[in-house]
Amino acid sequence: MKKIVFDLGNVIVRFDPMEIYHRYVTTEEEAMTLYDILMATKLWEKLDAGVDPLLVIQEAQLSADTSLHYAIEQLIQTWTSGLEIDNQMEEFITELYNRGIDTYLLSNASRQIHDFLGEHSLFSLMKGHYVSADTQLVKPQAEIFQHFCEAFNLNPQELIFIDDRLENIQAAKQLGWDAYHYTFDFDHLKNYIEQKLNK
Repeated sequence: MKKIVFDLGNVIVRFDPMEIYHRYVTTEEEAMTLYDILMATKLWEKLDAGVDPLLVIQEAQLSADTSLHYAIEQLIQTWTSGLEIDNQMEEFITELYNRGIDTYLLSNASRQIHDFLGEHSLFSLMKGHYVSADTQLVKPQAEIFQHFCEAFNLNPQELIFIDDRLENIQAAKQLGWDAYHYTFDFDHLKNYIEQKLNK
C-alpha cells in the first residue's frame, strides 16, 4: 500500500515569512528589513541546514540596526509559535490514519520545529518525522530523499510525496518517487491521492 509523505510549510501549515515577521516588529519597514536580512540573503536556510541558531542570530544582528537585535533573537528562537495547521489537511491526515495508511513528515526546518510538532496531536498520528536541521541535509538535495528512505526503511516506489516547491518535486521524481506539486488546491490533491490509493 502507498505511504504518504507530507512537507510541512504551505502544505500542512501556512508559512508566510512576512506574516511571521510582523509579529515581532511594529512597522512594515522593519518587517521588510527582517525579510532582507533573513530571506533575501538565504540566512534562514542555514537554520534549515542545522546551523546553530545562536550563530545565525549573531550573523543576522551584524546586518541590522541595534533596535532590531531583540526582534531577530526572538524571531529565530520562537518563530513556530504562530503556525496554524490547515483544518482540511488535519482532517485528511486523520482520515488516512484511521484507514491504516501510513503518513510521514519530510520538512526543511530548523530544530525549533520539534517543539511545534510535539504540541499538536496530529503529528503523533504520523509514522515518522524527518527534519532537515537534524541531518544537515535539505531538499532538493538527492541525499535527503535517499536518507529519508533509509531512516524509515521505505521503498521509494511506495511513496507519494506532497510539497509546495517545484524543485523538491522534481528532485523526488528523479529518484523514483511519485510526487505531487501542491498549489493549495486541496480537492485536487485529495482526488489525486485517492486515485493512487485505489490502484
